[in-house]
Amino acid sequence: MTSSIAGVTVGGSCMPYAVTKAAQLHLMKCMAGTQGPKVRINAILPGLLLTDWVRPQLLSILERFLTKR
Repeated sequence: MTSSIAGVTVGGSCMPYAVTKAAQLHLMKCMAGTQGPKVRINAILPGLLLTDWVRPQLLSILERFLTKR
């Protein structure tokens, strides 16, 4: 199961996304509790991925932060 760090942290920019990921993690825990002896249940929680879409936004935020100092 691929979830997100947004499911275990408070904040972020998209509450529906974070709530969905938190629910997904709870489902994973319930499945592990009921099916654990029979199958292995895991989740991966990636954080920020520097994709071509994210990189320009991140650089813009960083530049604004550095100019305010």
